[in-house]
Amino acid sequence: MGTPGNNRLFASGIAIAGLVLLFPQNSRSATVTAATNTVWNERVQQSKAELAQEIANPEAFLSINIADTSKDQIASIDDLAQRSPQGSMVAIPSGLIHHWKGAVLIRDARSSDVVTALQDYNSYTDIFRPAVIDSKLLSRTQDEFRYRLKMVQKGFGVKAGLLGVFRSNYYQLSASEGYSITEAIELDELENAGASDERMIPFGASHGYVEKVFTIVRYREAGRGVYVEIETLTLSRGVPGPVRWMISPAIQRFSRQTMAGTLESVRDKVRATEELAASGERPRSLEHGGW
Repeated sequence: MGTPGNNRLFASGIAIAGLVLLFPQNSRSATVTAATNTVWNERVQQSKAELAQEIANPEAFLSINIADTSKDQIASIDDLAQRSPQGSMVAIPSGLIHHWKGAVLIRDARSSDVVTALQDYNSYTDIFRPAVIDSKLLSRTQDEFRYRLKMVQKGFGVKAGLLGVFRSNYYQLSASEGYSITEAIELDELENAGASDERMIPFGASHGYVEKVFTIVRYREAGRGVYVEIETLTLSRGVPGPVRWMISPAIQRFSRQTMAGTLESVRDKVRATEELAASGERPRSLEHGGW
């Protein structure tokens, strides 16, 4: 894999798929401005800088050290996906940044199983259904992957779709730990996603549910499994304050459930990958597919 310059391991903005529906359709969202993008870029650079510091200090690389986890904690840690996600929604000029982090211990797995599962982009349709309705690996250059995801989400009485092209770079720090960084290259809102009359909505007419995505995934093998930590930053257009305070609790609850579901899906995929490896079968990422 690559060198420890950037960080984390998550094949895409999967955790973001569920955040497509952040606001009621009748709320009037502001237009993203140059100032919005400036603040967003600063926040992304801050995350990368924090990551570099964590890499330099192995004890800070993850929010929990599996080696120090007691046997009783190990026995009950499978419910971590349901109870660990934490996040916030921060207002910036003409936008909102949604920052979420969650973790799960995949018991009896190896770090190579995690990498194999996350890089199996053609199977994301199966792994993250119903949020992801189509997925395709577009290209691979050494440890850089580009892939396309079509996502749809229902919530708050709205059905929204998103078509995105993502870039993920993988880095291995040691035989037992590593990370990947994922950024959205293109994001387009869809109307009637997955239907015969599906169409792309022009930028000026879109709702701005998701404007930008940045995802970091860390993993470390230790003790009786692999600890996987997912962190996401999502930019959406701003919502007027009088509406924001009213819907903020629902947004937080929905986002937490989305992250928990993502962690569970990753855990289940890794376990399935272990079973495939034991049977000698190949993951679908080695096959061809598309829409």
